[in-house]
Amino acid sequence: MKHVTILCFAGLASFAIGQTNYTVNARAATWEPKNLTIVQGDSVTWINDNQGMHNVNGTQESFPWNPESFGLMPVGANWVYGHRFNIPGTYSFRCDMYPSTMGGVLIVQEVLGITELETGTFSISPNPSTTSITIGTDCEDYTVAVCDVLGQTVLKKRMYQQHELDISELRNGTYFVQIVSDNKMLQQRLIKN
Repeated sequence: MKHVTILCFAGLASFAIGQTNYTVNARAATWEPKNLTIVQGDSVTWINDNQGMHNVNGTQESFPWNPESFGLMPVGANWVYGHRFNIPGTYSFRCDMYPSTMGGVLIVQEVLGITELETGTFSISPNPSTTSITIGTDCEDYTVAVCDVLGQTVLKKRMYQQHELDISELRNGTYFVQIVSDNKMLQQRLIKN
């Protein structure tokens, strides 16, 4: 339960600044997923909850081409490790206990054109909602993304001259709705019930 609490707060903290958190799980002698593409400023949380002895090694000593070092070096069981990636590039990582089977690649793409993060400059109604929401904004062409508290995108749609979004397929819970338009990212919290 302690791990879940940590992840929920990490997810909420990452969304407070408009970023996404991804999860990589230790599975026997492999990572799941092994390869991941994220955006500059996103974070990755590695989780080892399978009683296996693992670590995360993304150091420049082991991978000189990595733009920066990261990792949880002592080998152990039952841990959670997170890192925010602010430098674009290709990163390699591995578990030192299983270097031939437990390696991965992380691609961090550069953010282009997003210049501002604002909150409260558009409206969602009704909120809470059960089937659909109306997005109140002056934008006529924008992209809307709905993300869960762990930062995973669960719904994404380009909106052109429309403002109603069907959320009936989402599970009940708390989400964050982001719209991107005119080089701005706007976000608000949504409750689905």
